[in-house]
Amino acid sequence: MKIKWLDRTIMYGGYICLTLGDKETKAALKHCGEVGMYTHTEAGSLFTIKKAGKLCFIVCLNNVVGKDLIQVHALIVHEATHVLQQTMKYIGERKPGAEIEAYIVQCVTQQLMDE
Repeated sequence: MKIKWLDRTIMYGGYICLTLGDKETKAALKHCGEVGMYTHTEAGSLFTIKKAGKLCFIVCLNNVVGKDLIQVHALIVHEATHVLQQTMKYIGERKPGAEIEAYIVQCVTQQLMDE
């Protein structure tokens, strides 16, 4: 299965991949060399992989088929916030400005919604 990594436009951002099910998530984790990391969830989850100086995020949205679009968008914003938190932790930023946080969440959310 071909993994599609999204555009890296956030400051010091990692690679981001959106998966919509177990099979895609397992393939993305395998691509990152993290075969045993997967655990099934019925909601959204974020896998953060730090390897060889690279940061990768796999945003997994299971069980969204048939859900209300607003629920799916809210889940995407939720996971984008976790991407922001992990990015700030990775670069050692303890007190990012509110505007930087908002831009990163906006950017990640838009990319995930576009995908």
